[in-house]
Amino acid sequence: MSDYVNYDSLTDSAKESRRKATKKFMANIDRLDIQLPKGTKQRIYNITGKSCNAYVRELVLADLERLEQLEQTNKEADDNKG
Repeated sequence: MSDYVNYDSLTDSAKESRRKATKKFMANIDRLDIQLPKGTKQRIYNITGKSCNAYVRELVLADLERLEQLEQTNKEADDNKG
């Protein structure tokens, strides 16, 4: 059985609830729009088994963590020199 609900069949109250929930969710995320060569999404899925979004998200967050740690290490080294 599918969880899909035809939006047109929802009551006005249910539609408004869905709009509010979507707005609340979107307020807590940053959206990116990137262009990649055709076939990249399929290559990512074939190799990793992950969606393009999941793969890119994982890479970006891991790299930011690495860069923040490097920045902190450099700052501590500079503080110890003084």
